[in-house]
Amino acid sequence: MLGMLLMTATIALGQPPADADRAAADEAVAADAAAVSEQAAAAQPDLETQVARLVRALGADKLRTRNEAEAALLELGPAAIPFLVPNPLQTEEQRRRIRRVVDRLRRDQAVSATSGSKVTLQLEGVKLSVALEQLEQQSGNKILDRRTAPEGELPSDPNVQLVAEEMPYWEALDQLVQQAGVAIYPYAVDDETGPGESLVLVDASTPGTFAQRHVAYDGAFRVEAVWIRTRSNLQREGQGGLQLELRPAWEPRLRPVSLQADFSQFAAVLSNGEPLALESTGTRSLDAFGISSQLMVHLALPPRAATAIQSIRGKLTAVVPGRTETFRFEQLRQRDEEVSQQAGDVTVFLQRIVKNQETWEIRLRAQFGDDAGGLESHLEGWVAGNEVYLESLNGQEKVEVAADDDPDAVVTSGAGFIFVLDRDISEYRLIYKTPAALVKREVTFELTDIPLP
Repeated sequence: MLGMLLMTATIALGQPPADADRAAADEAVAADAAAVSEQAAAAQPDLETQVARLVRALGADKLRTRNEAEAALLELGPAAIPFLVPNPLQTEEQRRRIRRVVDRLRRDQAVSATSGSKVTLQLEGVKLSVALEQLEQQSGNKILDRRTAPEGELPSDPNVQLVAEEMPYWEALDQLVQQAGVAIYPYAVDDETGPGESLVLVDASTPGTFAQRHVAYDGAFRVEAVWIRTRSNLQREGQGGLQLELRPAWEPRLRPVSLQADFSQFAAVLSNGEPLALESTGTRSLDAFGISSQLMVHLALPPRAATAIQSIRGKLTAVVPGRTETFRFEQLRQRDEEVSQQAGDVTVFLQRIVKNQETWEIRLRAQFGDDAGGLESHLEGWVAGNEVYLESLNGQEKVEVAADDDPDAVVTSGAGFIFVLDRDISEYRLIYKTPAALVKREVTFELTDIPLP
């Protein structure tokens, strides 16, 4: 079943060496395995050949040789996945270890996708449009230009410069837009990308844009202080408080499933060195739609002598989808028995297929690993929101899920999908795309020198 999840590239791995040559072969491949670990950073001239030799070692007599070969395959990283395809010519031990390696590499690949993007730039006197194009290419984060210009003219395209090696994406973007005298607006709605899947470049005077005065960065996340207000009780002197509005944001490519603030992990200090008590308590779930959210932090009213919040530290917890995997279910027919496929840290269950005249209902369920714990209430709707369609066996026809306003598109509950077909469903395969892991990320930040009103 797992073979349907793997890429179709194959290699002739062959049988293990004959018994007479096995001992010598074991020693040779063991040396190969050790060498891979030492040379992981070096360029490998023929990855396919190297994988083939290590796969042969997975069937060796000595347990140590098999273990070293498996470790060496893991060292090769996700680039080895296309060549790790179980086949009937291999021993059961080889196939089992191949599946284990591929699962581990796919999970690592999914987790790494949730880390913050880093960019390497050599920009000296380069147009802003060119710089932003390079940012997009290296990070996968789309930026739409929505600046205004006089009729018949294009928006200005000033020169910028930035020389950076492995610089976090948000820091690079903030520096470039500040140099260019423009701004980033976080609430994109675009026919091309859909809501919340891109940043928008706007004029600096546009309300609600990002600024660079009180900002903290942590991987793929950016936290900015937006507003600070005091409130006083006019009936009881000395009673009141301070409200600090924060704007957490994330790279558009991530689309978190959930975001929470734990106020027990927050602490604030005034400019005179005294702690500033928090009135916000417990945990708070934030709206994770789009690319940013708002968080109001309630603090005690500071003494009049205080002029600024010297520091406020905090921690957010985000559950972020990892790299997307494509699941393909073949040999479709009306059925009630459940079948499943697994990749990385997710297992997709095809629960049933039911025909009702010209419509077919397909019901799916996705199960994630430990990092998805506590998200059961989110997952059913989230699973239904992932991309799913039918594809003809010859690959020439694609059938989308029936529209919500289609009278036939009625699903009683759960992640059910309705398809309207003029042919039998056996002439199609089901394609379902979902992240291979849900990764829990802790986002820590510290904002400094916030002036009091």
